[in-house]
Amino acid sequence: MFACAGYPTGHPEAESYEDDLRHLKEKVDAGADFIITQLFFRADTFLKFLDDCRAIGITCPILPGIFPIQGYQSLRQLVKLSKLEVPEEITRVIEPIKENDAAIRNYGIQQAVEMCRVLLDSGKVPGLHFYTLNREVATMEVLRQLGLWIEDPRSVAPVAPLALQHGGGLFPGQGNSSSPAFGELNDYYLFYLKSKSSKDALLKMWGEELLSEESVYEVFTCYIAAQPNRSGHKVMCLPWNDEPLAPETNLLKDELEKAYLEFFTSSENVNALLKVLKKYEPRVNYHIVNVHGRNLTNAPDMQPNAVTWGIFPGREIVQPTVVDPDSFMYWKDEAFALWIEQWAKLYEDESPSRMIIKYIHDNYFLVNLVDNDFPLESCLWRVINDMFELLDATPEPLDATPEPLDATPELHNDATPEPLDATPEPLDATPELHNDATPEPLDATPEPLDATPEPLDATPEPLDATPEPLADATAAQ
Repeated sequence: MFACAGYPTGHPEAESYEDDLRHLKEKVDAGADFIITQLFFRADTFLKFLDDCRAIGITCPILPGIFPIQGYQSLRQLVKLSKLEVPEEITRVIEPIKENDAAIRNYGIQQAVEMCRVLLDSGKVPGLHFYTLNREVATMEVLRQLGLWIEDPRSVAPVAPLALQHGGGLFPGQGNSSSPAFGELNDYYLFYLKSKSSKDALLKMWGEELLSEESVYEVFTCYIAAQPNRSGHKVMCLPWNDEPLAPETNLLKDELEKAYLEFFTSSENVNALLKVLKKYEPRVNYHIVNVHGRNLTNAPDMQPNAVTWGIFPGREIVQPTVVDPDSFMYWKDEAFALWIEQWAKLYEDESPSRMIIKYIHDNYFLVNLVDNDFPLESCLWRVINDMFELLDATPEPLDATPEPLDATPELHNDATPEPLDATPEPLDATPELHNDATPEPLDATPEPLDATPEPLDATPEPLDATPEPLADATAAQ
């Protein structure tokens, strides 16, 4: 069985709603067995889409995609990236309660139940498809209220003790703490990795041209410090955050329960960081991963680590922010993809600017650090300072290393000519001695005719003399 996606309000990149319907029919004609739709907020939106599909000859089953609203921020991200508009009647309800997650979740369940009842009562839908985002509690409640959830006691009974042994498993955020979607990490990864800002606006903020990796560092600095860049433009967003830092960030940063850092850095920095972190274990948990999946961590048993919490009278401890190793690995895929999808693609193929971003994407690591020793003063800045101090100290032996490498050829070049220059000397000396010695027996040849024994006695003299220069030449070599 093959499914394809349908868009009740039209794909955001389609030329028109009608053009998108024609494209959907092409997918069905190519072999899709059924259609699952994008989420929507009104039942009549889906029913109109269904009628329009039937009108152009699409006869396969079409399942409506249902998304129970579970939080203000997650809804905001989904709407932004899916290019959907929230109906005014929904906005009017959730705006006054946007700080109350429980109230928004209850409203989301009620709204989803009412919409599903209209769809099911129409007799036109064969079933429902829920977008749970790995938060199953709201969906389970919707199904219970619709009478579609049949719970088998035999399947539930053995599970309860196991859940209790592991601390219950469900966090106040209405999800499993070990779920990759706990928190807001990958709620929006199912949709489009696009910025709401125009290409021209992004180039003004992130640089018309990047000269080096340092140009990228400056963009991050300007964003965090809320300062204009070299061109005088304020950096109001990054690929990983489409909004400027909230004004209260500076007020709250010193009051957080556990210190937490997340950043990209080079492989050279990671090597130094790992050496430094040995001094801070087990106080500091780290998780370091690159785009290729190389995974370095000291997190015990890959368990979630709560970094913020709240204590309220008559209520359980609330843990709104959790560092979860499983979630981090899911987030890694999006975090690295955004380098290319949002930043690199601003520049021409093979341009130096694009190659700089691609190098960072291919070679840098995503790092998170958690200082567990609350309420003591955070040590994370000491960790980072120690890393840079180690890097600053490292170049001395690194710079010293080339010296013998560079010096070796010089010594070799200087040494080589000496034996080469020295070698000809005995070679030149030998012929001279031989040439000088040769005439003597030639001149002396007539004399031995009368006195043969004399040259015979004289012959050993040049023979004895010859070894001396040869021995000297050998020693020179």
